[in-house]
Amino acid sequence: MLAEHQEYVAACEKLEEIVQHVTDNTLERYAMRTLPRHKIGPLEEHLLICSDCRNRLEAEIDIATALHVVATKVREDEGRENGIVARATGVGHQR
Repeated sequence: MLAEHQEYVAACEKLEEIVQHVTDNTLERYAMRTLPRHKIGPLEEHLLICSDCRNRLEAEIDIATALHVVATKVREDEGRENGIVARATGVGHQR
């Protein structure tokens, strides 16, 4: 069993050397969930055998998550500011 696993790992490493890596744009679009559906399957198959691309994808997911957090915070802040302006000026309130 161990020998089979070692052979599998060696085959994966050899395949990884000859496989073309996924572009940064593709990984970014996958992380942002904007990659076309027909491209997801082949990408996920590649990720099963390519640790380099999996690591790069993890970095893209971290970036996408950080951007989402920042965008949410900005929207919340803008909403708060708009509410303050509306109350101060009476704009948007019915009398």
